[in-house]
Amino acid sequence: MKDYDELLEHCKASIEKFEKEVKCSKVDIKNHLENLRSTLEYVAQEFNQTLNNPKSKVYFPYAFSKDKASFLESMKKNFPTLSTEKPDLFNLLESIQNYKANDDWLYDLCNLTNEAKHKKLLKTIETETKGINIPGLILSTNSEVNIGNLVIGDVSFKNFRIKDDKVSYESSQAELLFEVINEKTIKFQDNEYDVIDFLKKCTNNVEVFIENYKKL
Repeated sequence: MKDYDELLEHCKASIEKFEKEVKCSKVDIKNHLENLRSTLEYVAQEFNQTLNNPKSKVYFPYAFSKDKASFLESMKKNFPTLSTEKPDLFNLLESIQNYKANDDWLYDLCNLTNEAKHKKLLKTIETETKGINIPGLILSTNSEVNIGNLVIGDVSFKNFRIKDDKVSYESSQAELLFEVINEKTIKFQDNEYDVIDFLKKCTNNVEVFIENYKKL
């Protein structure tokens, strides 16, 4: 198993743990971002050695200003002959840039990794949503609802009450069907990304990139 495959497997296992526990510390985030970035860097080191004149020091290229010009600048600095020596690989690298993919995941991954590695741990906000969903009738989250006599069709539910994810009522006619909502989320403080969703997305995209790279 290559080093980048081993790192990727570790990242995938970490995602399973984060999702199961709905928990991800600032240190976990830093380590996961760095592992994903290293995975890409290891791939870059590998294909650098296949070029006619490999450079002594290279970095995985990305559009650091979110445009084609900055991607080409990065390519010129790190892999100036790649477009002619290995055009398929050049096209693959370009395909994951934000201006081609219409997605900033690679740009954000690289920049968040730089911030966490060189400046500070990334601040997060934890939130918890508790509620009750009665399809077609009411969706209540983190709130309290009191209805003296709730009537649905011909059925009456007296002293109907919702408090966060708890519901109570009095009825001898039927049982009320409802969905309990109890969700925890962790978001980056400085943007709207859900942390675990973002890390999972980046991990999946890196895996797809490596799979396509191996096919070249």
